[in-house]
Amino acid sequence: MKVMRLLHLLFIAPIASLMCISQVQAFDTTTLGLVKTGYATSQVTTAPFDNKLMMAARDDAAAFIASDGDIRCARL
Repeated sequence: MKVMRLLHLLFIAPIASLMCISQVQAFDTTTLGLVKTGYATSQVTTAPFDNKLMMAARDDAAAFIASDGDIRCARL
């Protein structure tokens, strides 16, 4: 029973604290979590694509060096 009361307070405390601040601060507080989550998701989902671009760029650089500069265009 005591655990249930503590869990109840755990969920009520953030909401109660938002009631004591201005609307602008409440909006900033609630949207901050969404922004952080969105940024983290974008970093996780674009990482494999960025690695593919890096590998292709390294291949282009290696081809340029191996050809003594004859190959001048990137094939990305």
